[in-house]
Amino acid sequence: MSQDLTHILEGWDYDPDDVRVRLVEGEDGCRKVQLRVDLGVLQMEMDGRPDGFRPEGHESWLDYYEHAQQAHDVAHPDSAA
Repeated sequence: MSQDLTHILEGWDYDPDDVRVRLVEGEDGCRKVQLRVDLGVLQMEMDGRPDGFRPEGHESWLDYYEHAQQAHDVAHPDSAA
């Protein structure tokens, strides 16, 4: 598959007076949000982080560190709260 974005932008002109958004299905089968901007297009995930990144397998870095803190608290019940 070509990485050229021309076919994505053809017929989907940028309009500074209008928000141009569409939902598409990604190659992974998940729905994505595409936003037409003046210099191209932004694509974001519908669920979780917009970039789809899962830090250490968690929804966010906050979730990761909260989980790490809970695991520490269970392993060290006498430590300071």
